Amino acid sequence: MTDKNREPMSSSAEDRKDRRQRERLAELTRSFKKDPRDFVQKVEQACPVGTPPATALLDAAVVLAEQDEFKPALALLDRAIVLYEAKHDNAGLAHVYVNMGPLYGMLDEMEKGITFSLKAEALAKDLPADPELTLHYASDLGGMYTEMEEWDKAMHYFQIACTTSKSMGNKDLETDALLIMSQVAIAQGDAAKARELAEKGGALGKALHDKLFQARALQTIGDASAL
Repeated sequence: MTDKNREPMSSSAEDRKDRRQRERLAELTRSFKKDPRDFVQKVEQACPVGTPPATALLDAAVVLAEQDEFKPALALLDRAIVLYEAKHDNAGLAHVYVNMGPLYGMLDEMEKGITFSLKAEALAKDLPADPELTLHYASDLGGMYTEMEEWDKAMHYFQIACTTSKSMGNKDLETDALLIMSQVAIAQGDAAKARELAEKGGALGKALHDKLFQARALQTIGDASAL
């Protein structure tokens, strides 16, 4: 009799394969400081069979970014750009750029980060609609412009993120965007707009039964009253 609770063998095999790949990547990453170029070359050579090198480099960079290995991740993305450009693959380039933007932001190179996220936006306009890509660059640009205290630009991109989240039916992200926008409005000195956005976010938070969202909304309403 088959055990219904047992995971499929294929799934376990995939998990083991993925674990080995991550362990190999971690091993290679330790050599980055010694020779960045050799590190990139070895990661490219170790890409899984059947996976295009540019895709493998992008995937590896995402894994490293999740581990706060920002500089090695950027080195891989630089190489991925070369490979995608050679194939005139603008969709691939857009996904590289959208990952590079926040990485530079994490390294406190905001202007450079903004430049790459804007490149992703420019390419996205000529590609088939991709809400995930739009949400990615819009949220990142909103955050980086907030760090730069360029409030109008921050509000613009958070509005795009909010609209995109709503079109995707993602109430959590929509609520988060509304509440971030309400705080940007506070920074702009616009109490009425801040209150309006906070009330919308609070209402969605209540519908989601999320007390944290509701608390954030109340805090912003308090800030608006103080203005």
